[in-house]
Amino acid sequence: MFVSAFDWSSGALANMRQKLTLFFISVMCILVIVVLVRKGYLTTSIASEDKLIPVSDVKYIAWQANNTAIAVATTSTQIIDLKTSRIQMIPESTGQSAYLAWNVSGTQLAGCKEKLWIWSSAGDVKILSELPTYRQCTSLAWSHDGSMLAVSQSGLSPSDAEVVLWNMSVGEIMISFGGVGNIGEEHSLFGFSSVTWHPNSKQIATTTLFSTDIRIYEMPDANVVTVFQGHTEQVDQVFYNLDGSKLASRSYLEGRILIWDSLTGKILRSLNEPSVTAIAWSPDGNAIASASVSGVKLWNVSTGSVTSLWSNSTSSLTWELTGHRLAISDQQGVHIVIPYPKE
Repeated sequence: MFVSAFDWSSGALANMRQKLTLFFISVMCILVIVVLVRKGYLTTSIASEDKLIPVSDVKYIAWQANNTAIAVATTSTQIIDLKTSRIQMIPESTGQSAYLAWNVSGTQLAGCKEKLWIWSSAGDVKILSELPTYRQCTSLAWSHDGSMLAVSQSGLSPSDAEVVLWNMSVGEIMISFGGVGNIGEEHSLFGFSSVTWHPNSKQIATTTLFSTDIRIYEMPDANVVTVFQGHTEQVDQVFYNLDGSKLASRSYLEGRILIWDSLTGKILRSLNEPSVTAIAWSPDGNAIASASVSGVKLWNVSTGSVTSLWSNSTSSLTWELTGHRLAISDQQGVHIVIPYPKE
């Protein structure tokens, strides 16, 4: 009898030990899945493709305000009609462009790399300036009222580091800041990496090379009114949302996107995304789309939840103004995708 009871007890203990082991393995698997989802490594793809435009070596995409066309910077600059697929080439005299930006009405397209140029819907092209070989454009931004164009630059010396503000009604420079002898030179010794307008067309946010700061300038005098600090590595890009209440910034080296309260400078949300190469606000301000070597992800700004939209390595992306579609680039070309499932 004693032996039988001992055998039964040993069997029960072994059974219980097996169940506990399975339970702890299940718990650990669930915890790992939760961490992977929160980090964005394990997600569900919901985007559906609307159109593929076979364009190679895409460096930048800009969506026209009326949503009927996109401008694409490759070895040349092309404007592609999304309904007819008709391609209009920007004259070769403009040279290659690394950055493009439409004005708010969609009647003018600005492009820059070694040259800064403006294309109008009438088909005319005007070269505003030609940059020296040691200086290059790093970003473009139209003011929301369409009256001004901000161009950030970097180069080989502090004197090349400037943001140039153009009065587009006359095509002349209003003011430049940064660079030796100019306003804000102490903040831009290594060059500006990005510039963006507040929707009120009175403030500009900038980032500079090798700096973790975001600086807000008041126009037209270019006085620094506030500095946002929170990144631990160089900040590469910054954007206001459509109503100007929030600011999004990204750092490739840090692998992080930060969402800021644009008035107080408080960090509202930190999003981890390794090797992030581009970000874009959804027009409703509820989401951020990010591009990286792992593809395109859609982040809910309020909750921090993330959904995978595209699995291919992506270098550039942009929303249409209605927020229904995204244009993203990969090795196949430019994909027009619908980020939300159709009802």
